[in-house]
Amino acid sequence: MAEELPNVIVDFVLENDLMYIQIKNFSSHAPAVNVRTKFDQPILGFDGKKVISEIAVFRHLDYLAPLKVFKIFTAPLQAFMKRLKRDEIAIKVSYEDDRGKRFAKAIRHNLSIYKDLPIIKKRWDHE
Repeated sequence: MAEELPNVIVDFVLENDLMYIQIKNFSSHAPAVNVRTKFDQPILGFDGKKVISEIAVFRHLDYLAPLKVFKIFTAPLQAFMKRLKRDEIAIKVSYEDDRGKRFAKAIRHNLSIYKDLPIIKKRWDHE
């Protein structure tokens, strides 16, 4: 039986009208260590000031357990898309297994696909 390796992915997740960035180790048995994520453009948060793409979870994760997911809120979709420099984002993810073997991958996302999706907005206020 082949040894399972960590498999870290960074993706964008749209729920209702809210955009999230998700970092996940898809391996069911192998942790990822020394995880670093770099974006080719800044991702701004809800207030338009905080640079979400530079928070600690992306700069350096000492340990990402098997099947562990971090889901980070960015902004409502319209605000998120308005603040992007380009619709295309390149992400570099590097990490190691628990024995020190290094892995790196480049992930490209074309976020324009989200622009014409039907959105269901939840009503949070009560009338």
